[in-house]
Amino acid sequence: PFWRGASRVAKRRFRDFSSQHLSNFVWACARLGYKDDPELMRCFCREANGKMHEGSPQHLSNIAWAVSQLGPENFPGCLDAIVAETARRLTDFDSPSMMMLSDSLFDAKYAEGRDEPLLRVLQSRVFDMGRELCSIFTAGLPPRRCLGSPAQISEYQQRVRGLGLVTFGYEHTHSLFTELSLAEGQRWDPTEA
Repeated sequence: PFWRGASRVAKRRFRDFSSQHLSNFVWACARLGYKDDPELMRCFCREANGKMHEGSPQHLSNIAWAVSQLGPENFPGCLDAIVAETARRLTDFDSPSMMMLSDSLFDAKYAEGRDEPLLRVLQSRVFDMGRELCSIFTAGLPPRRCLGSPAQISEYQQRVRGLGLVTFGYEHTHSLFTELSLAEGQRWDPTEA
């Protein structure tokens, strides 16, 4: 009963929703697995596609995640609009938003049958972040506790914070581990990941 009522109200009021409200609404639908109202999804999509330019990187990546969870077929043109807006404002994207977008496009199988330059850019950024993480956690580790200088510890903390990652893009993990060697020169076996 709640979702039917919320759905009726949302369909009438989507035009009044900000980018954040749209993002929050579809995220909640995805978290709860609610996709029982195809008209709701079409109404959402129509409104969201027209407001992508207003969305923050977090809003765009949250919408992409929700669409990937609820099925891109229920949101015609939505991922295309997100990709176009992301390509236009890629420098605005922080690491977590970029990672979520990359993971969401992978989950939605967005790359299948298309050559989208943004996907190569996202993959390259993910690999760069992975290489930096490997460097931080191998060669960049400060000496053991109480042996590192405040400057060494500060540099280490700044590098970790500079990445801003909460998770690492799982769709690229196997390839990244295959490419990387540990500081000791031993290859990482991707099957151990």
